[in-house]
Formats: sequence, structure tokens, C-alpha cells
Amino acid sequence: MARIGSNPVPFDDDVTVTVADDNTVSVEGPKGTLTESIDPDLTVKVSDGEVVVDRPTDPETSPIASWPEPLAHQEYGEGGDRWL
Repeated sequence: MARIGSNPVPFDDDVTVTVADDNTVSVEGPKGTLTESIDPDLTVKVSDGEVVVDRPTDPETSPIASWPEPLAHQEYGEGGDRWL
């Protein structure tokens, strides 16, 4: 697994993260709501103020290395400004 893909994505107490059955992650904060569809080959879990993504499929073909970027941009926005 890629090093960045194995890291959990933390979020603040005033942010709510939910995962739908179709692997759509919704992030709701004081300034709005964003959603991101995550590859169905990945499992997304929310626990203890962190989003954790796991790869139960073959590590050679799974897209785990690309998942943290969309989730990080939901909380921080393009350019790194925290806005949720």
C-alpha cells in the first residue's frame, strides 16, 4: 500500500462525515456540504474523528494511492485554505 494511502484523514468536531452504501462520502461543515464518490474497490470507514480507507482487493490493481487527495480537498479546499 502506498504510504499516503494508508494514512487516515482527520477532521474537526464541527465536521460530519458520512459514507453511503454506494461509497459516496459526504462531508458537512459550517460552510457547506461536499460529496465525493470513492472507488467501489475501497472500503471507507469513519471512526474517532478520522476517515480510514482500506483496500481489500489485490494491492497491485487497487486505486488506494489516489483516494486521500479528493477527501483532503473537501476539508481544506484547493490551495490548502481550510474552509469546512
